[in-house]
Amino acid sequence: VQPWRVLLLAGIVRALLICWAEYQDRHLPVKYTDIDYVVFTDAARFVAAGGSPYQRATYRYSPLLAYLLLPNIWLHPACGKVLFSVADLAAARLMHLLLIRGGTSRQRCTAALVFWLFNPYTATISTRGSCDVISVVLLLCLLVGLLYGKPLTSGALYGLAVHFRIYPVIYGPSIVLFLMRRALRHEGLDRTDNAVQSAAAAAAAAAALLPVGLFGVAAATTFSLLGVVFYKLYGNTFLHEAFLHHLTRKDPRHNFSPYYYPVYLSYGQANTTTYATSSSGCVDSSPLCLMLASQFQFFPCLCLFFSSPQTWCFVTLNKVVTAQYFVWYLSLLPLVLPALAAQRAVRRTALGVGGAAWVAAQLHWLAWAYQVEMRGRSVHLHLWAACIVFMAANTALLV
Repeated sequence: VQPWRVLLLAGIVRALLICWAEYQDRHLPVKYTDIDYVVFTDAARFVAAGGSPYQRATYRYSPLLAYLLLPNIWLHPACGKVLFSVADLAAARLMHLLLIRGGTSRQRCTAALVFWLFNPYTATISTRGSCDVISVVLLLCLLVGLLYGKPLTSGALYGLAVHFRIYPVIYGPSIVLFLMRRALRHEGLDRTDNAVQSAAAAAAAAAALLPVGLFGVAAATTFSLLGVVFYKLYGNTFLHEAFLHHLTRKDPRHNFSPYYYPVYLSYGQANTTTYATSSSGCVDSSPLCLMLASQFQFFPCLCLFFSSPQTWCFVTLNKVVTAQYFVWYLSLLPLVLPALAAQRAVRRTALGVGGAAWVAAQLHWLAWAYQVEMRGRSVHLHLWAACIVFMAANTALLV
């Protein structure tokens, strides 16, 4: 099957889903459109009126997103969904380019495109109004720039990607190591220790590391310029809502993470460090436990950041995990699947069983989440257990 046929069919599917979203939102009790898309559109409305996107409560993104969705105000409210769906197709084209560049067969390239484009998470999340695919496109463009030896362009894309959504910062160490290894290999300095010790080789190594410096300067300049511009426009509100908020974010709902339950128990408490005393005179230590849990939420992610910054691990151990975050690693999985399929050590049966367990654990979580969020039942312990099961399924699949 030709790639353009796959892209065309995927575009038709997304167009139909966008049309269905209009019908469901108007006539059915459960809305198809994500509530975040409503937030994006409201922020764009404030910008169109000459105000700040942060006048919309719970808008905690870069102002760039509100600017991108101005056509929602000027033309039609579904323009943003069209933009995100087009970004899906652009991501697929970039994946195809990367796979061909890596020597993958055309058959496996097509299979990878089908996995991405017709994955129910990808198609529905973008047509529901999630903006995460914009970050995916930026990161895939970054990978293309790296593979084709464009450090300045790659650095600018990296700075833009981190500004747009802060999570790509975890890729910094990997990118630097990649550039260093390629530069040293180009100079022939990654094979013999004796050569490295010579003065001439040391000078050549320093020159070879120039791409690392160019990448870093371009990334820092892009990120800083965008930050300065929007700080001038929106002040400290921009810094807090776009970046600092994520350090103290609390999500007692819509959260796959096991941290959801201690956050739910402490949500709304002005001071979780206050100790309560029961009638028997014993000190209630639950507030202290909640405080300690809150303080150590970032510890597992920090360990991964310095050891193995894999996207799937980062999402699994994050204190906030939503369905939109799955796109972060599902967008990279098509680039890895052909290599995994070619390895004898990786059994396809194990991957299939692990993937099925991942889906089953998620459906199990959704069943309890529906009881809590739609029917108002107090089954938070059951939902917390489902979070733990989902984390176990992710861990097993990673192993």
